[in-house]
Parts: sequence; structure tokens; C-alpha cells
Amino acid sequence: MPLPAVSIVIPVRNEIEAIRPCLEAVLAQDYDNILEIIIADGSSSDGTRPLLGKLAHNWPLIILLDNPQRTQTTGLNMAIRHTRGEIIVRLDAHATYAPDYIRQCVSALEQSGAGCVGGGVNLLRSNGFWPTLFGLVQEHPLGTGVARFRRTGYEGYVDTVWPGAYRREVFEQVGLFREALTRTEDLDFHARLRRQGYKIWQTPLIRPYYRPRSTIGGIARQYFSNGEQVIETLLVNLSAIALRHLVPYFWITVLLLGAIGALFLPVMRLGFLGLIVLYGLVCLISAVMIAAKHGLRYFWLSPWIFPLIHLSYGLGSWFGVWQVLSRQMNRKSRDWRAIPRLKS
Repeated sequence: MPLPAVSIVIPVRNEIEAIRPCLEAVLAQDYDNILEIIIADGSSSDGTRPLLGKLAHNWPLIILLDNPQRTQTTGLNMAIRHTRGEIIVRLDAHATYAPDYIRQCVSALEQSGAGCVGGGVNLLRSNGFWPTLFGLVQEHPLGTGVARFRRTGYEGYVDTVWPGAYRREVFEQVGLFREALTRTEDLDFHARLRRQGYKIWQTPLIRPYYRPRSTIGGIARQYFSNGEQVIETLLVNLSAIALRHLVPYFWITVLLLGAIGALFLPVMRLGFLGLIVLYGLVCLISAVMIAAKHGLRYFWLSPWIFPLIHLSYGLGSWFGVWQVLSRQMNRKSRDWRAIPRLKS
């Protein structure tokens, strides 16, 4: 039987440090029927674009597209529309991949009958102290590791997956990614995919390796944006959002109400203080768990990174609520519900 033809799509913007390792991993794949690697560059200003031009010159499989709108979602849709393969594999430039990644994706699609497959979120641990620290906090259950798709050893059906390999027919039936959503487009798309009767399968045989942010500011901005986009997604597709996505929003709300109550009601001060102490203790215990498994050097800063991502995410969600209310008061509308089609 001939191998199914695979098209790879990668949206990029300012990925000068990550794009070469990503593409080297893609070009080292042991799958023999990769038709094309379509990269949509969102007007990169850090040297990514000249580097991509050189790589495309040396590697004919690479097709380079301009994405003047700059967002990840518009780049994804642009690249998908240029594909010719039976199977479309979305890759994240901020990651690298096992040599059998594509082969395992194709095998999982064929064996599971699912419309989309992927692997657990493996942490790239050879990327320096800070990215590794952020990654360890992210994959811990107190961080963002409660979802099944984040468990590297889990095999079975999930509600979403990262990054994702799809049958072409999925995009023909479901449409493309909703371009108004720039961070949570995958949650929305996978909810629509499930609504059409397709399933999402995860297997540890598919091994993507995530490259976490390398600075405190970078990780804070990432989670603030994630929290903001969750609120936007909630408005257009309620089924895309799970309770876990809203926990930081409720946590910030509890802290705010508790702080206000403690200012005016002395009886609430002890309760508010107890809540902060309990949260700090949970962060400390989680840091001990990380240090016991990965080394003492990660202990000292871990208790501070947990609040950083929780507060960033929760404040982002509050900002998202404010944006929604502001649009309503100013009567500014945007077609958030528009779903692009495969053939534009």
C-alpha cells in the first residue's frame, strides 16, 4: 500500500532561535511521503525571514508564504489552503519532534480511525535553566498539567491535543481555524471537530518536545494572552472551554473580594490571610515535588512561578471580560463567529 501523502504546515513569527532546530527535526523524519513543508511567516523582524529564505533555497520541500496579518491563526489557514496532502500535520515552530513523529501520526490516524491525533506535551529539557524551570511548573498539576492531553504517557481519547495531525476531510467538513481567536483557536476547532462526530486520539508514541519561554516576561505575557482568549472563546463556542480554563479567573476574583472584605471587615482578615497561607503552602509542596524528581536547583524559584502563571492567566481573563464589556458599551462589533473554509 502506498504511504498517504503528508503536508506539514507551520505558522511562524520571530522564531529565530527555534526555527532551525524545528525544521532540522522535520527534515530528519523517517517518513517517505512528505509532499511539502509550508511555512507562513508573519512579517518576522528578528531575522527569521532571511533564515527561512536560505533554508528554503537549500531544502526544496519548504514553501514560504507571507502572512501580513501576522497572527498564528491566519498563518495556519493560509498554509492549510496551500496543502495538497491527504493528511495535514500542524507543527509548532516553538518545538522539536522525534524522528518518527510523522510516521507515528499517520499510523495513529489509520489505526484509531480518529479525525485528529497527537502526543503528550513533552518538555524539551536541554534548553537551559529558565525554560526548563518554566516547563516543569507548567507540566505540574498545580500549573497547567491537569488536562489529559498534557500527560506524556496517556493513550486514549482527549478533548484537544497539541499540536495535531488531521485527515484532510476534517477541514473540508469543519472549516478552518477561527481567525479572531489568536491563542485558543485549537480549543475552538477541536470542539467543532468533535461536534461533527470526529474523535481526537492521543498516544505516547507521538513525541513532540515543547520549548518553553525563556524569560519571566515571556511566560507572563503568554499566560495573560491565554487567559484573555479564553473569555473570547467562551463567547463564540461554550463547548470549547472546560472548567479548568476558568479556575484562574475565579481565583483572582476570590482574592480580590477577600482583600476588599479584609479592609472593611476585621472578621475576614484572618480568613483571607489563611487563604493566602494555604495557597503558599500548596505552591511550596508542589515545588518540593518538582525538586525531588528533577533536582534541588528547581526548588527555590518554583514556589514563585506558580503564582506568576496563575495571576497572569487570571488577570488576562479579567482583561478579556473588560474588553467584551467595552465593545458592548461602545457598540463595536467584530465577526468573532466567522469560520473560514478550506476553499476561500
